[in-house]
Amino acid sequence: MAENVTKADRTRLRIIEASLPLFLEKGYNGTSMRDLMAASGVKAGNFYFHFDSKKALALAVMDEAEGIFFDVMNATCEAEGLSPTQKLGAMMGALAALIEARNCAGGCLFANFALEMSDADAELRERTAAFFERWRLMVEKLVRDARREGELPSNIDSSGFSEYIIMALEGGIMLSRLKRDAAPLKFAFSTLRDHIFSLKEKPTGQGD
Repeated sequence: MAENVTKADRTRLRIIEASLPLFLEKGYNGTSMRDLMAASGVKAGNFYFHFDSKKALALAVMDEAEGIFFDVMNATCEAEGLSPTQKLGAMMGALAALIEARNCAGGCLFANFALEMSDADAELRERTAAFFERWRLMVEKLVRDARREGELPSNIDSSGFSEYIIMALEGGIMLSRLKRDAAPLKFAFSTLRDHIFSLKEKPTGQGD
């Protein structure tokens, strides 16, 4: 509860919140501890009291970013009155809105770290993989629900299809970041949505 938040808690959160946009903009290797201290306004002694290394801070930032992401995704997945495929569409639309709200700058923190750090640091690779697996499982549940309710073919590979959805969206995020334009992500979103809804019309067992 708010009344139990200490000054140390507030300082820690201040560091994390100031660090997130830096890691998004500059990446892990491009962000120095000096950058992080300057952004947070926290002096070295206090800073190192909370985070003894850049990696420790990066892991905390990933926790914060994951919490923000899944707060939004859970809200769409738990919306009443929507079918499973409609929830998939709402989830993709919410993701597009998140990225567009930042003018497409920074892209996806987890995809950025996956590209930059997967070969360099096992702990960061595993933490990044855990995020994508959590997201995949969320999407897979919706795919399974849609399959059970007859919205998707009964023979669709729910695991593979959920991973395909994430891959397509992340590709759209990457190109939107590159172009500073939400159009690629919106196109990925609309194409996926149209594909998902088109599958509803196909008899079970029919090919693509």
